[in-house]
Parts: sequence; structure tokens; C-alpha cells
Amino acid sequence: MLKNEIARLRELAREIREIAELPIQEHNRKLWTAVNDLHMIRPVIHVMDYPHYLIKYGDELTTTIEDEFLKKIELDL
Repeated sequence: MLKNEIARLRELAREIREIAELPIQEHNRKLWTAVNDLHMIRPVIHVMDYPHYLIKYGDELTTTIEDEFLKKIELDL
């Protein structure tokens, strides 16, 4: 079972990497760098730490891992 859970975490990490490599992300990096350098091009918004029950859509945010330690990593991803 642990092998399947590790495979699940690797799949989630791969998806995050793919999103990070999208061309739009380079544009976002430039915007954030400008904000951090105090040369804001336009306002940017960082949305994070919403309770999962508020942004839950269907079963998208339902964890599939049983191990408590790995489940926390899955939630973070």
C-alpha cells in the first residue's frame, strides 16, 4: 500500500511541476519580481491557506492516502 501512496505523491508533484513550467508562469514570475523590487507593473494577488471545506469542488480535494504523515504531504501538494 505504501508503494501506491508514494506513487500518488509523485504524480501530484509531477502535475505541480508541469503547472510551474507553463509559459504563463514566467509572466507571473516577472510580475512578482517587480512587486518584490518595489516596481509594481500591476497588482498581483496571492491566495493561499483557504480551508479546504470552503474551496472543495466535488471530490477534487479528497485525500486518497491513508498514512497520516503522507496524507499531510498530499494535502500540501
